[in-house]
Amino acid sequence: MRSGSGPEKSLSGSGNRCYEYAVDLSLKILYNHLFVKEVAELVLVKDKKKNIIDSYKVHTKDTGSAEVQIALLTERINSLSGHFQLHKKDHHSRGGLLALVGRRRRLLSYLKKKDIKKYEGILEKLGLRK
Repeated sequence: MRSGSGPEKSLSGSGNRCYEYAVDLSLKILYNHLFVKEVAELVLVKDKKKNIIDSYKVHTKDTGSAEVQIALLTERINSLSGHFQLHKKDHHSRGGLLALVGRRRRLLSYLKKKDIKKYEGILEKLGLRK
């Protein structure tokens, strides 16, 4: 047998560096693809949030009224509900979902005490039960 042939050659020298470069390159491509996808989703989330604020705002510069907060929380709760249909054993995120539901419930009870007509209107508009 000649020296330098066989598996020893592929583990030493430039062959190993070439393999490492290919792995690094494929990881970079995968990372960039995932990063672009996440950025696109963030832009969609930002646009969706702006649309929700525009449709539920009380006055022109409103971003934090109870109605807007309830609508935003409802959107987050609905998206998390879809997540739990796919990931049934994600118990840690379920705690976050329960916190969001509690916050929305408190805002709804505040709105009910403050203005019953707005309360009933937002329940109807969002399709929530009493």
